[in-house]
Amino acid sequence: MERMVGEDNPAIERYDPQLYFSSGQYSGRSAEDSFDHFEEQRELNLEYLRGLPDSLADRMGTHSRLGVITVSQQMNEWAFHDIGHIRQIGEIIRALKYYPHIGPFQSEAKVNP
Repeated sequence: MERMVGEDNPAIERYDPQLYFSSGQYSGRSAEDSFDHFEEQRELNLEYLRGLPDSLADRMGTHSRLGVITVSQQMNEWAFHDIGHIRQIGEIIRALKYYPHIGPFQSEAKVNP
């Protein structure tokens, strides 16, 4: 995002989530620490994004796998991605906290943690 805002059509390397996963970036923290980190990062990101003028929405970068992307598309992908994580968190809570206690309703329920 910062490179698309600050440079004309920068080359953007593919983000490899498996690399972060295998290096332990997503594990080794308590759930509370993970939530705190998520919240802190999102607040910083939102503060940055709120400071951008609308005129930057069409600025572009060239992604190594996806091709040309815009600031607007990246912002929407960011929200899509984060809402996916929020959905995952809700499903984990649903599966671990409530599902074990619904008795015979388990036969009618499906969980996807």
